[in-house]
Amino acid sequence: MNKTSWIVIAVIVVVLAGAALIAKQWKGGSASEGRSAIVTLEPLNNSGERGTATISEMNGQVKVVLKVQNAPAGTEQPAHIHLGACPNPGDVKYPLVAVTNGISETIINVPIDDIMKNLPLAVNVHKSREEARTYVACGNIAAF
Repeated sequence: MNKTSWIVIAVIVVVLAGAALIAKQWKGGSASEGRSAIVTLEPLNNSGERGTATISEMNGQVKVVLKVQNAPAGTEQPAHIHLGACPNPGDVKYPLVAVTNGISETIINVPIDDIMKNLPLAVNVHKSREEARTYVACGNIAAF
């Protein structure tokens, strides 16, 4: 092959690699990586509890990780994804593992597109099992 042929091949490789990278980003990555978003949890009812909900897609399922600052030590705080928006979301759509010592991790057996088609949704943390009607932190899920 001559020098021109090598240059043409190199340009084709670079273009194909760039196209593959753009396609991966546009689709949100591979099935194992998926799309993700961080929802800011704001305090409610003078709780002082705030934090984040990291929502990510993994192998066709949704992983929700809650990290709540100023959560009471040793208290289980129910958490859910609710229909509607903060500060007064509606019915529970997806239950989450209760926040304990500021942490919760849940795998929801639905694809991320099921979550997105039900927007508006909100991540909500309750004061305790006994005081489940009192919300202490809430954050709205936006399309991602």
